[in-house]
Amino acid sequence: MKIYFAPLEGVTTYIFRKAYSEIYGHVDKYFAPFITPAENCPITPRERKDITPENNKGI
Repeated sequence: MKIYFAPLEGVTTYIFRKAYSEIYGHVDKYFAPFITPAENCPITPRERKDITPENNKGI
């Protein structure tokens, strides 16, 4: 069985992904989390935290 992690806003944050990885192990594919694109609005601190490599090591 293949396990894919698709974003579920407010649920599948980097904390959830790391915890799942530590408890259950292998995931076949991760999809990018929600990022709100806007010309005049930069990425929010919450979105930036969710995609930084430091918060996604090993997954």
